[in-house]
Amino acid sequence: MGKKEPGTEHECSVLRLALCLLAVEAGKLLRRRRVAQALVGTLAHKARETHREATRRVHEASSSHVHGRDGKVGPAHLPHLTRREPVLRALACLDVRRPRAAKRDEPPPPPPPPPSPRPPPPSMLSVLNTRWAAGKPAAALDEAGILIHIFDGVTSRTNPFEPCGSAWCARLRDRLSVSVVNARRPDVYPKGSCAGLVVASEMAEPRCSYYSDGGSNRMLCLAASAKEPLRVDGECVPGCGPQWCVSLEPLLHCHAGCAWRPDQLEQMLLQQEHVNNRHACLHNEVVLRPLADRMPQALAAVFMLPSCVGTAEAEEVRQLHARLLLTYGLSSKRLPLLVYNPDHSTDPFSDASGGRGRRMGHGAQAGVVGRRDRGWLSRLRRFSHGLALSLFEVLNG
Repeated sequence: MGKKEPGTEHECSVLRLALCLLAVEAGKLLRRRRVAQALVGTLAHKARETHREATRRVHEASSSHVHGRDGKVGPAHLPHLTRREPVLRALACLDVRRPRAAKRDEPPPPPPPPPSPRPPPPSMLSVLNTRWAAGKPAAALDEAGILIHIFDGVTSRTNPFEPCGSAWCARLRDRLSVSVVNARRPDVYPKGSCAGLVVASEMAEPRCSYYSDGGSNRMLCLAASAKEPLRVDGECVPGCGPQWCVSLEPLLHCHAGCAWRPDQLEQMLLQQEHVNNRHACLHNEVVLRPLADRMPQALAAVFMLPSCVGTAEAEEVRQLHARLLLTYGLSSKRLPLLVYNPDHSTDPFSDASGGRGRRMGHGAQAGVVGRRDRGWLSRLRRFSHGLALSLFEVLNG
């Protein structure tokens, strides 16, 4: 026997081991192939069933179609788009044509009309006449009527908001007396001038009021007083006294015996309506704080009574009106010159700037006030009113 080479037996053992491992792995691969065949077969079978079901649904679908360029294309030609057919049907209904361009010769649409202009604000004349007609007993001055100040010799003619030069006027510089007039109670202070001022109610600050003439010149805070004025929180109230009113029961004489508080204007006007039908003192009195620090806003108009028209005093009033316009830079629309006729039941204020006092109620001209009104009746009324007031002042000191 020949001699074996060294290492040969070891190599045979390794070869046998490799063959054994190869056989084992080959068995495993065969087993995996059978499983894979079953899995692939099942999936393929399901895919074929899905395909057959889709084809059946295509053939069972409606016969609707879309129009193509080369003919009609139906569901049979597009089985893979079966699920998209509703979308295609909706898209087929859309009109994708371009809109026609507007003809070049057609004019553009007209622009919208401009908004209508606002109506002009009412004139001061119209406002005063309207407020006078609607005046009534009320707590608010603008609802009660018009505030009228008659030039009474206390104020300067050149500057009606400053006291005159005498010592007697100087002690009255801490107040201004006005009357509330309206269609129910049109009368003004009878012993003063035939002209005066219309005070803007929104700028007025009442201190007290009286249902008749209050004798406010006797209640002084700047000098020895004939009657003791009232005090509020220790402060003297100019022109107000001798006591506050607490009842509407009137005193039947021209001088009121009590003063109404600033917030009791309605009570004063109600008392006036009851009392002034029973004696000759027809006007009321409202004591205001001086207006010099609220100029020119405190001015509404300059006016004259019918008895002034055509007199020298009327010319003085016109000069005063022109001076106020120049001093404060106002127009005659903002600060008109008017005639106030208490005897007119409608539109008692009329324009006097033309020199003759023409009626302009609601825009209608109606002739010269001095000729059309009952001037004699107005003068007689003022005379009797002033005479009664003077007699009472003499008898009562």
